[in-house]
Amino acid sequence: MKRAAAAAEGPSKAAAVDPRGVGKPELARKPGEARIPKRKLALLLSYRGTQYHGLQRQTDPALKTIEGEMRVALSKAGAVSPENAEDLSKIGWSRSARTDKRVSAAQNIVAAKLEVENDDVDALVSRINDELPHDIRVFDAVRVTKSFNCKQSCDRRRYAYLLPSCLLASNDEIDAAFASVGYGPEKIEACRNAVALAKREGARPSDWQISDEAARQVAATFAACRAAPDAIERLRQFLRCYVGTRRYHNFTKNLKSSDEQAKRFILEFDAGDPRIVADSTEWLRLEVVGQSFLLHMIRKMVAVASEASRTDRGDPSTLLDGLTSDDAVNLQVAPGEGLYLAAPVFDNYNKYKAQPPQKPKLEWDATHAKHDVIERFRVEVIEDGIVQGGKAEALLPWVLYLWQVRLFGFPLSVEDPIPVPNPTSGADGRLSFSPAAAEG
Repeated sequence: MKRAAAAAEGPSKAAAVDPRGVGKPELARKPGEARIPKRKLALLLSYRGTQYHGLQRQTDPALKTIEGEMRVALSKAGAVSPENAEDLSKIGWSRSARTDKRVSAAQNIVAAKLEVENDDVDALVSRINDELPHDIRVFDAVRVTKSFNCKQSCDRRRYAYLLPSCLLASNDEIDAAFASVGYGPEKIEACRNAVALAKREGARPSDWQISDEAARQVAATFAACRAAPDAIERLRQFLRCYVGTRRYHNFTKNLKSSDEQAKRFILEFDAGDPRIVADSTEWLRLEVVGQSFLLHMIRKMVAVASEASRTDRGDPSTLLDGLTSDDAVNLQVAPGEGLYLAAPVFDNYNKYKAQPPQKPKLEWDATHAKHDVIERFRVEVIEDGIVQGGKAEALLPWVLYLWQVRLFGFPLSVEDPIPVPNPTSGADGRLSFSPAAAEG
């Protein structure tokens, strides 16, 4: 497991071949060789996603993705033929969840028609892992029905988010931390003016970021943050308000409240007790279960709940009713580094279509032979990779996030404007600014 964590920092075998899926990788079989029978397999995939631009292969070949690495590994392992190596759709590829940039997965299921020599699935898994970087692992592969599709067969998804306690700190604590490194009110005013001027001239805002050294110093200060019990209780109350069916057009991109796709059903959302790592940083583990999720949806849910809880912005149910009404509100997005897919759930497939032992149930609970190794990866590679043994540097993504919140504000209703000073924009010298413009 230690090798898995280290792999994110250096090149791997697959990286030498072509981790992004650029060009044609070397293939284990040559054209004209006898075909090996194909089997429809579900692969249990675990990965630390902080070095990747999401699971799904991107149109930009320069972006490294989990599926890009998998394509190379499957080719090198002889699991796909040369003519199918360039297009995963040709092997019936499906996935139970599409994780975003920097998001990890303790258990994600992908399925495909793969060539299994001598029907030895374990040997195939071993060959695939030999060609993968060590922050991506295939821990199991099982036969599934020919019609099996991961997305369609998945009943619900369970995600976890490790939230550092600095996201529940008061405004005074956050302001003091930034002011101590020279990013107080005057610097904030200057950054806002730079953004406003750039917007006025049609340029991309660039002079609002906090310096690397200042961010590290703020992270060291935030490492001592401990969440107040009342803030934790407000957070739990807010998270539970998500349960049920709501319209989440404000929690994703390019959707209107009238779009049917915006409607999502949440079964559970709660927060565990805070945990201090190595007498240093403190973290809370949030867990959400839903039928399916939209792009950025969970990260915006976490951002809204933590912001409302730390600032005590009012009744959680009333706030959430407003954010899921017809009104459009531009919400901030919590860092992806804290999020991982815990497991997809296949209750209906397991009950009605699985045929053990030839086609086992798709569940890897505590009684499963592979459970312990999967759990070790989740704890030692994913979660330990997030908290980094209590190092203050682990908080850097959240420092940058809180600086953006401090600079541009965080509206939780249409009545909450985000003012940016601008000497040329009207009598009061202010205009509304959208956080998305700063994110690019």
